[in-house]
Amino acid sequence: MGKEYYVDDERYIDMATAVSGSGPAYLFYFVEAFVEGAKQLGWSVEMAKELVMGTLLGAAHLLDKSGREAVDLRRVVTSPGGTTAEAIAVMEEGKLKDLVARAIKAAYRRAVELGNKK
Repeated sequence: MGKEYYVDDERYIDMATAVSGSGPAYLFYFVEAFVEGAKQLGWSVEMAKELVMGTLLGAAHLLDKSGREAVDLRRVVTSPGGTTAEAIAVMEEGKLKDLVARAIKAAYRRAVELGNKK
């Protein structure tokens, strides 16, 4: 399922819940959006899913095996003025990184709240 870590402060449990516990749903939600975008271009649902899954698995494998940071890999595959740069600009305009960080913080706050109800 993943790696196991020992922590000596229970607040890290709530942090892990916000990142790893809820994380798969965040990725599934991104895949939903990615597939929807492909469908809006005209791909069938089946082909959209195949393209997205192949892209996701290949990118995750490269990130895992390359030993490089995500930001470095993104820069390598983003040609200035190209299609990827255009798409990233839209994501930056929408403040995607801030939105994801806010979502993780919201999950953490909720984990703390739920823990305090015990």
